[in-house]
Amino acid sequence: MNVSEDESQLSTIARQGSGSACRSLFGGFVKWIMGKEDDGSDSLAVQLVDEKHWEDLFIIIVVSKECLEKVKQYIFLLNHENLTCFCLRERCRGIELQSFWVCVHVIFGHDTQANLEMSFGCSQTMTLGRD
Repeated sequence: MNVSEDESQLSTIARQGSGSACRSLFGGFVKWIMGKEDDGSDSLAVQLVDEKHWEDLFIIIVVSKECLEKVKQYIFLLNHENLTCFCLRERCRGIELQSFWVCVHVIFGHDTQANLEMSFGCSQTMTLGRD
């Protein structure tokens, strides 16, 4: 890119466009750090491993209509400003963080036999994921 800023700083600028833009500056596996500032100044991407780390890995993502609805419900739960149960909101965020670390373990371990099932069970009355 022939610029003096490091790529994480550039990802902060790219994030003003979109989350995908900030992750696209890197190859390989990248984590987007959402940040807390309203202006997005602390939102950036960090490369976990480069594209040569696992050259024979190909990822195909298929999203079914049923899965998409559950993801939308989950995102609504995390973002709903009127969510009265602080514990529920934090539990959902904890599940999200735990799932991330499972994925990191699989990436660094080249675990080709991994069977990752993302299930978001946020409460007994509303289970997001497999029944």
